[in-house]
Amino acid sequence: MIKEITENKASYAKQQGGEQEVTRIVEGLQVKTKKSKITLSKWLDKMAHGQVLANTYTRPVIFLSLIACNSFIPSRMGPQESPDTKPIYLVHVDGNHWVLATVQEIDGVMPIPPLILAAKSSSKSARAWVAFTKKGVALYKQGDEKKAP
Repeated sequence: MIKEITENKASYAKQQGGEQEVTRIVEGLQVKTKKSKITLSKWLDKMAHGQVLANTYTRPVIFLSLIACNSFIPSRMGPQESPDTKPIYLVHVDGNHWVLATVQEIDGVMPIPPLILAAKSSSKSARAWVAFTKKGVALYKQGDEKKAP
């Protein structure tokens, strides 16, 4: 993730609100040793790290929590350039941890919550993710509609 941010610092500065914020994010990813105490500033933050994760793994990254569910799609490479297009799902547990989850497909489609887009800084090939995830977003919305009173 550090390499991804460092190599694309100008793009992340636009998305995250400036170079100072990007520096804070990079510092939050660095630890001195494996035995270092990990403070809150070093924890995974979906808004600060979601786009970076999607670009690092060239896959959609889905954050699921009781408060809000969101999806990030890569902004530089499209689905045709991804070695694995299946989304990475992270579930918020105990109010402070994100854990990797396995989500089952329904008729070959995985549910995808609303996308958080970086449209202005997305490459032409990366814009294909919107169409690529369309069925998954529709499936997620169906589930949301069933929950409504």
